[in-house]
Amino acid sequence: MKKITVVNKEVLKKLKACEDGIRFFVRNIGELPVDKLDLVEGDYKHYVEWLKNAVTEYNNKPHKPPVKEFERVYNLDGSWFEFTRDKFGYTLTYKNSDGYWSDYTRDKNGKILSFKNSNGVSYEYTRDENGNELHYKNSSGNWSEYTRDENGAVLTYKNSDDFSYEYTRDKYGNELTRKDNEGYWCEYTRDKFGNELTFKNSNGDWSEYKYEHTKEYFKMYENDKLILTVIK
Repeated sequence: MKKITVVNKEVLKKLKACEDGIRFFVRNIGELPVDKLDLVEGDYKHYVEWLKNAVTEYNNKPHKPPVKEFERVYNLDGSWFEFTRDKFGYTLTYKNSDGYWSDYTRDKNGKILSFKNSNGVSYEYTRDENGNELHYKNSSGNWSEYTRDENGAVLTYKNSDDFSYEYTRDKYGNELTRKDNEGYWCEYTRDKFGNELTFKNSNGDWSEYKYEHTKEYFKMYENDKLILTVIK
């Protein structure tokens, strides 16, 4: 016999089992044959008793069982939803009794590569081997592009609204200069550890930073004004 899980969110709230009761039970508590519950709306006696026992049993386990997914979950009102997940627990597909559906593809780190749903929304990414975004576009025609250094820090950016900017960075990835296509720019100087020494920008703002290290404290000054003290 095909097994399904009957879950009612209001009951879970009353039990105070967890914040997201439905998903918790769907993913972690064993299946129940629906004929053994024989429940109708408003008839929760046996259901509540089972949930209490299930919560107690689950919480008493020294090692939680692996995540278990169900093909379909039914609520007591007859509505249902179903989903599949990848090995990280991220959603790959979802659909429900209202006719809504959504599909995802993901990279090896679980980050989204593409998405589409029954409402006509779609988007997709290209990413580097570490999952950092390189390109994005969606069904509305919006797009954005990045170039990055070997550490993943952004070097250039542009988008479909004709906005763009570019950076130069030190070997740690800290920003040295930034400018955009609307005329804004800023510049930094840094010490060998990457700490900021000076800052200025196209608006006429500027700052100079100094640092004081002792065995007892660390202090940071901006334009000779103490702005940070850390007691060691």
